[in-house]
Amino acid sequence: MIWAKLKETIIIIALHQTQEKVFKLNPTAAYIWEHCDGKKSVAQLVKDLCGEFCVNEATAMRDTIEFIEKMKNKNLLSIQ
Repeated sequence: MIWAKLKETIIIIALHQTQEKVFKLNPTAAYIWEHCDGKKSVAQLVKDLCGEFCVNEATAMRDTIEFIEKMKNKNLLSIQ
């Protein structure tokens, strides 16, 4: 997997044995991606997201969990 930040957009290229997939993240997803460092809890990511974007905690929690699940299902993120 390769990823790069281009201005405020993150592009992820997933390289699997027989195929490549490209994902373009919106600003909220890009923020979560950059801050998923294996040290922060989901609660801390949500708190940070609320501080960075004009979003309430319930929406931030829903979006964060949804994003993490999608990335996990695509084998781009693992949960420990």
